Amino acid sequence: MTVFLSYAHQDVGAVATLREDLEDMGQSVWFDASLHGGQIWWDEILSQIRQCQVFVLAVSVHSLESEACLAEWAYAMELNRPFLPVRIDQTDWTAAPEKMRQSQHIEYISGTVGSAKALARALHSVPDAVPLPDVLPTPPPTPLSYHERYAKLYASDPLHVDDQVSYFVRLTLDVDSANAADALQLLQVLRSRDDLTWKVRERIDMFLAERASLATVTTPADDEELDVAPPVPDEALADDSDAVVPRRPPPWWKTNGGKLALVGVAAILVIVVGLLTFWPDDSPDEEPPHTENALCDADTCDGSPIRFVDLELGSDELVATLVDPYGAEVQQVDPPFATGDATAEWSWDAELEHPIGQYTVHFTSETTEPVEHTFTVDYE
Repeated sequence: MTVFLSYAHQDVGAVATLREDLEDMGQSVWFDASLHGGQIWWDEILSQIRQCQVFVLAVSVHSLESEACLAEWAYAMELNRPFLPVRIDQTDWTAAPEKMRQSQHIEYISGTVGSAKALARALHSVPDAVPLPDVLPTPPPTPLSYHERYAKLYASDPLHVDDQVSYFVRLTLDVDSANAADALQLLQVLRSRDDLTWKVRERIDMFLAERASLATVTTPADDEELDVAPPVPDEALADDSDAVVPRRPPPWWKTNGGKLALVGVAAILVIVVGLLTFWPDDSPDEEPPHTENALCDADTCDGSPIRFVDLELGSDELVATLVDPYGAEVQQVDPPFATGDATAEWSWDAELEHPIGQYTVHFTSETTEPVEHTFTVDYE
């Protein structure tokens, strides 16, 4: 019998044992050992599904969240391939799609006689594969890898502030999913972008610091005694009964309820971060020190608000034109205001949408010579 074994890449260790058990039972097993992606890779997978006599899915919290695994399973069902779900971890079976739950699944624990027996009985009861339909169903599109979904993070094109916030929210939610390691890596990629606004960078640092503190709190002390299940004697495994290796209860944060709680907490944190990011600050601004013109250059004007004082005021009003680090004119810039008979003052606050870098402000009027000053917005 030709078996197509579908699995998530995070489960490669457990699936290796499952594959060995299937081959020891005389089955011819095909499974993707490369997981490299691309159209040629996907075409080969679909071809193997069409040729298989039984489709086995290694059901886990990872495979139920895998776009590729779910697409493979759906395609096998459209081809009427016999289906055998094998649950390899403690994921809640009710989390599987409704159509998948209509098939009888088996529990599989590596290295146990009971699991091997259950697997053999299930394969023996699998119906014979029927011929493929005359008209094949439309092949599912090539699934994108997790990193491919965030390809814009690696691009050199400017990343708009709305995209920055969107990526931050999505990645912080994914940190508590099966893609946790990839999400944390991509958060660092987002943080390292030169065009990232200082507020988004600050939120990333806060989020990572919060996770680090939680990890420190939940890490057991070196002298703490862990509740480890006692080893199973070899005689018990040699017994002809359906013995299984006792497994210690999972920590609360790995249970389905704990994962839902963590996702809920992450969602609340994201909402709070969004409110703090965009909610207007009604608190009175502290009076910043007056910075003289001669000192306002790219090395010293690095605070907000930026302030220029003692500007020469002619008989008419000064006009301020502000240019950002990319050469674009900043909109809605207030003009200087008079502070005396012949002087004026100008100030400007950097906001979330303003990128970090060097700015140039031009002061012009009909009766005074043009004046140009530069300053840097950098909150590192």
